[in-house]
Amino acid sequence: MSMNMHRTIKLFRFGPGTAITLIGLIAVLIWQVFLPQKVKVERQIVSEPSIANSAAPSVSNLLTWKEELAITKEQLIGLQRLQADEKNKLAPLEKEIDHFYGEFNSLVEKHKDHPVSLNAIKEASRIVSALSFKKRQIINEYSEAGLAILSPEQTSLANSMAKRTKHLIGRRQK
Repeated sequence: MSMNMHRTIKLFRFGPGTAITLIGLIAVLIWQVFLPQKVKVERQIVSEPSIANSAAPSVSNLLTWKEELAITKEQLIGLQRLQADEKNKLAPLEKEIDHFYGEFNSLVEKHKDHPVSLNAIKEASRIVSALSFKKRQIINEYSEAGLAILSPEQTSLANSMAKRTKHLIGRRQK
């Protein structure tokens, strides 16, 4: 029996190289478990339910579909005036969005090698999100004003065309 016990003890012995390798593996494992994870930021659209569910076509959509909708000259002039007003109203807002989105990207770039606080990310994205929401509200206001220029039949056709377009875009994104 003592010989079997002697063999068993020999099986569990290992040399200094094996010990160093095991210690190294354990150290790497611990390092990976306790190493702080880097934050990966992806641009994602989070829509407000009241805004996202509005299916009203934009003024530029109405102008694009002018033949299909049989838009009259008076309606065309009204829609073109609305589009110009919308562009003028949105221009400073889009400039501001671009500015803050650039700041957000520079925050992420600046902290590429070390973690950034979640509060800093939330604050930077909150500003961009609020401005984007305001932009969507303005677009919806002008969309509704554009539909008000059309006859009930044209409005119905425009809404169905907008839903079909959104459905096709949604299918393309999947």
